[in-house]
Amino acid sequence: MSFKKIKPIMTFIAFLAVASLFVSRAHSQSAPQGEDQKPEVISLLGKKLYATPAQGEELLKLESDLKEALKAVEADPENVDNIILYGRSLAGLWRYHEAIGVFSMGIDIRPDVALLYRHRGHIASEAELFRMKSAKS
Repeated sequence: MSFKKIKPIMTFIAFLAVASLFVSRAHSQSAPQGEDQKPEVISLLGKKLYATPAQGEELLKLESDLKEALKAVEADPENVDNIILYGRSLAGLWRYHEAIGVFSMGIDIRPDVALLYRHRGHIASEAELFRMKSAKS
C-alpha cells in the first residue's frame, strides 16, 4: 500500500482517537458548556442552538448509538457504512461540524463514494441554511 493511500487512513484514525475523547460529553441546547463553545446553528428566531437537543432517555440512546458507531469505525476505518453511521450519529446529536469533518475524512479515504459527498453536503447545507436565514432577519 502506498503512502498516499495510507496517509488519509492514518489521519482518519487520529481524528477518531481525538473524537473518542469527546463522545461522552453532553451538550446543552440553551447554554454553552464553556465560554469557547460555538453554537452549532442559529435558529430562524436568532436563538443560538448548541449540540444535543435531546434529553433523558432519548439522549442516552443517541449517545449509546454514537459510541457503537465510533467502535465500528475504529475497528474498520475504511468501511464506508461505518463512516456514514458515525457521521450521522454525530449529526443526530446536532454535532454538525464534527459530522462534516467525519464525512470529509471519509472522502479523503474513499473519494469514489458519492454517498459521503451527499451526507456531508446535506449536513453542511442544514447548518448553512440556518446561518443564512438568521443573518437576513
